[in-house]
Amino acid sequence: MINILLIEPEGKGTIARLTNNLYLAFSKREDVNVYIANVNYQDNDDFIVDRQFNFMNKYHFPLGKLVYYVRCVFFIKRLKKDLTPLITISTSEACSTYNVLSKGNGRNIGIFHSSLVYSKNKTNNIWKYLLQYFSFCLLYRYLDKLYCVSPDVKAFILENFSSISPFKVSILYNIHDIQQIIKLSNVSIENLLFSSMNEYIVFVGRLDYNKSPDKVIRAFAEFSMKREGVGLLIIGGDTHCLLHKLKNLCSELEILHKVIFLGNVSNPYKYIKKAKFLVLPSKSEALPGVIIESLILNIPVITTNSSMGIWDIMDCTESYDKNLLGTFIASKGIITSNLCKENCFIKSELNIDEMNLVDSMSTLYDNDIMYQNMANERSLFLSKITEEFVLNKILLENV
Repeated sequence: MINILLIEPEGKGTIARLTNNLYLAFSKREDVNVYIANVNYQDNDDFIVDRQFNFMNKYHFPLGKLVYYVRCVFFIKRLKKDLTPLITISTSEACSTYNVLSKGNGRNIGIFHSSLVYSKNKTNNIWKYLLQYFSFCLLYRYLDKLYCVSPDVKAFILENFSSISPFKVSILYNIHDIQQIIKLSNVSIENLLFSSMNEYIVFVGRLDYNKSPDKVIRAFAEFSMKREGVGLLIIGGDTHCLLHKLKNLCSELEILHKVIFLGNVSNPYKYIKKAKFLVLPSKSEALPGVIIESLILNIPVITTNSSMGIWDIMDCTESYDKNLLGTFIASKGIITSNLCKENCFIKSELNIDEMNLVDSMSTLYDNDIMYQNMANERSLFLSKITEEFVLNKILLENV
């Protein structure tokens, strides 16, 4: 029997969901005992499993964070001693630091979701950025395996940290519960979203500067001028207090009656499935799950050129163009330029990225043959995110 310990940073959010998927997949195997260690347990966590050990941060005083970090290391060290895991998998960078420092006799594996550049852009927290850099330089080389969820993350590690052996670094995509996503997508929508709209385009993501919801709104305003029967549905939490700005932008562009801000929802899949297509105009991504989920539901995607991972998801890695100026038509959607990094919350002339989004929306909406071909095309990428593929890779490389 193989004992496996998963270390997660918290019990809610994307990484917690992905850790939970990994736990559930391992739980189905008769030759594996799997456990979760949650190093920042909260009473309102979304994901709690049977074989779970929790550590709470109770150190709310000066230097409390430092005490908490040290206690986390000893918490994991004690679990490794008691459970004797053959494999310990940490699913965030902070957890990988605890994984290395707690040592143990089994194999220690880290899963990495983003590069330092992306993390810095995302958080604007220089201290967190420096701590990550220190960990990459001095600690992560002691991991037995570094799994990267996208080609960009792998390339970043290999290009910037020569102390980490390239033989330890490889790509491992996150498990997605395809059948569950399909099941949830078939749930009916209770209320009519757009009383006067026949169809809608959907954006799913946090309302923050990186996800750039302002770009999709500005592009949609131009696109919808000659298409009165189309609405825009925006799903995602207002994490950076942009909702007021975005609503004002819609008012200024005279499209507020065409746009619905739905906020966070527990089941976005039922809205994605009924959308005409999904638009994701992010500045920077690693391997955006919402695009994968859209392809699972056979919904075409328009996305900015925010990472090499985008091209991987869209089955066109061999055509990767880091400096894409216009648009690239892939088998499952359209990739557009990502040259303008500034957000804009006022009515003004569209920049080149927004114009390319408009052109792509128009192409996908008006060309029914292209649209149907994209919707019906089989995605080769989806075979890499199944439970069987991911677990076999982990076990074959580490047992």
